[in-house]
Amino acid sequence: MAEATPFDFSTSIDASAFVGSVSGSVQWGDGSTSPATVSSVNTNGPLTAVIRYDYDTRGFFTTERRALLQSAVDLMVERLTDSLGAITPGASNTWTATFANPADRTKQVSVTNMSVKANELIIYAGAQPLPGSQLGEGSFGGFSASGTQSFLDSVSTRGQTGAAGTNPTDFGPWGGSITFDSDLTDWYFDADVDGIQPGEVDFVSVAMHEIAHLLGFGTSQSWNQLVSGNGFTGAKSRAAYDGSGNVPVSGGHWSATITDDGQPTLLDPSLARGMRTYPTALDWAGLDDLGWTLANRQVTVSGSHVYADNATYDVNVVLNGSRLGEQSKSLSAAVTNVNPTLEVSGNLAATVGQSISITNIGQISDPGFRNTANDSDETFTYSIDWGDGSTLDLGDATIDQVGNASRATLASFNANHIYTSVGTKTVRITVTDDDGGSAVQTFQIAVGQPPALLLTVNRSSINENAGAGAAELTISRGTASTAASQTVSLSSSDRSEAVVPTSVTIPAGQSSVVVPVTAIDDNLLDGDQDVRFVASASGFDDSEVGLVVNDVESIIASLNVSEISEDELAGGLALTVRRSNTDTQSAIVVQVSGDPSGTLGIGSTVTIPAGQQQVVVPLTGEDDTLQQGPRTLKLNFTTDLYLAATTELLVRDDEPAFYQNPDNRWDVNGDTFVTPIDALRILNSLNLNGGPRRLDPATEPLGESYFDTNGDYFLTPLDALIVINAIGRQSASQAAPAAEASDDALWAVDVDWLLELEKRVR
Repeated sequence: MAEATPFDFSTSIDASAFVGSVSGSVQWGDGSTSPATVSSVNTNGPLTAVIRYDYDTRGFFTTERRALLQSAVDLMVERLTDSLGAITPGASNTWTATFANPADRTKQVSVTNMSVKANELIIYAGAQPLPGSQLGEGSFGGFSASGTQSFLDSVSTRGQTGAAGTNPTDFGPWGGSITFDSDLTDWYFDADVDGIQPGEVDFVSVAMHEIAHLLGFGTSQSWNQLVSGNGFTGAKSRAAYDGSGNVPVSGGHWSATITDDGQPTLLDPSLARGMRTYPTALDWAGLDDLGWTLANRQVTVSGSHVYADNATYDVNVVLNGSRLGEQSKSLSAAVTNVNPTLEVSGNLAATVGQSISITNIGQISDPGFRNTANDSDETFTYSIDWGDGSTLDLGDATIDQVGNASRATLASFNANHIYTSVGTKTVRITVTDDDGGSAVQTFQIAVGQPPALLLTVNRSSINENAGAGAAELTISRGTASTAASQTVSLSSSDRSEAVVPTSVTIPAGQSSVVVPVTAIDDNLLDGDQDVRFVASASGFDDSEVGLVVNDVESIIASLNVSEISEDELAGGLALTVRRSNTDTQSAIVVQVSGDPSGTLGIGSTVTIPAGQQQVVVPLTGEDDTLQQGPRTLKLNFTTDLYLAATTELLVRDDEPAFYQNPDNRWDVNGDTFVTPIDALRILNSLNLNGGPRRLDPATEPLGESYFDTNGDYFLTPLDALIVINAIGRQSASQAAPAAEASDDALWAVDVDWLLELEKRVR
């Protein structure tokens, strides 16, 4: 039978040693016990025993001891199916029962005309000091009677026809007496024999032994008829005897050397201490041979059990009577091991050089299970051959479900491995249970090269001063699955030139993500730098891309003022020339242009010394006497490896304005008056010459009009507006008399002049 398969048994056991209802239990041999199913219990015979304690003068029998004696007597009597007739005295039918006094074995007791019911035995019980090692004494009673023949037969044979005559084959007593040693202090009084101690005398065993003598065993004439020499010739006894031939007897007992199926007999001349002895089949056969009819007391006992583990188990079936009696029977259950069932992972894919972790690479099911009662367990070991020549992985599986009689033991184990070569690898997994049963399964892992991340940048170069967002870096996982998000680590080969985030996550469902590239201005004159960005992620080969970071260092030039008058050029003007880089170990020479006439006296170069980031140059210009108006000097500064610089200075002319009336700047036509004609002259000139213009003394002579009322060497509507505002400020009392006398004449002259001017211009 295999483990975890029900072990079922059904066996027949002799129940003659029980009093009361019969129940059973099974000790399965694995530390567990369960109730047995008991069926087919035959009914008892018709006989009953009435125990009388009239002569228990020493008070030996307490209530508990009386009950125990009744159970012991019933055990011997209830199996007998004989029908004993009643003894009913009356009229001329009289009788006297005689028996040994249970309180004094040296005396006889006579009871006259005692009525005995049909199927009833009368037993008188008591106790007295007994000689030597004698524990008890039991005997059937005698009688004397007179009356009718049928009455005499009822007293002498109780209706058992074979009990009459000189060679009886049956026995039918009215009862008798039984006595026990009252001086013994080692009696054991309990229906449950489990509490008996070594050296104690079991009262029940002695009582059953003496009742057997009362029933005629070794004492009746029908017994004596079957004794031949030292052997008993009864057919039933010879059949039950483990030896051959007649059964050896000794003084109304079986011989002391007799055992029955290895067990001591109840009718042994002496009973062993510290144990209970029940009547054996040989004991019952002796009663059968002397004339008693026995009921078939076999019972059917069955049970079912599931064993957790393989072994040969000693099964002990124990039956108990509710009042008295215990009987056991040994069986054997041979249980074989069942190999575990193994399920392995399906075919998988892996990447060279990367760990593949497999949860539940092996799942085990086994019908065997843990049984703590006998300290047995169901455990499993595993070995994994990864198919690449590497050392086997060995370990113990984890128990996921402790099994029992209705469910299997489940176990599993995880594993991880790193392959160093590509190819299809056949993985072989072996699991072995604690009893040597094993199972093997295989599956395949396709090992390939890892996918590569892809990096692209949208610019081939950036300026180091471009700052955040100078370029965009795109990270793509190529053809790899997009089912899960992917974290990618990023690094820059030179974080002093350009940086990217240290990590980025490509969201699930996306194949790529874009991150900004930030340019870092290191303020060093170090030339253009090649920066490499590297991306790495679990399960991918690294990828990199390059970017040139242009070195951007510049010359910064500034003047301490943005404009100056010519008469201030002699002092207070300073030029600062600065280089942006902080590594100043070398001097640089800066080329200067934009002062061709040497107004500022700068010269053609400025040198920033080694160890200095800037130099301040004091400037001393010369105030000329030219009427040339305000001019802007645009100074340019250049040198190799630097961005050029420019600065401007507005130099105001401190000479009188060339195109302005020195006597009255609002008198445009020089007639000593400020009138609308002055404004009109400006407006006409603007109109005739296409709008505002530069008035350059080098290319344009003064002419007849002083157009530059504000002295800025530009002819603009502002010049006219200044005149108009001046006219507005004059009071009526200050108006020119000539104008008051004849405005028409003045306007007429002016118109003629304008026409002449127009002709000249054309």
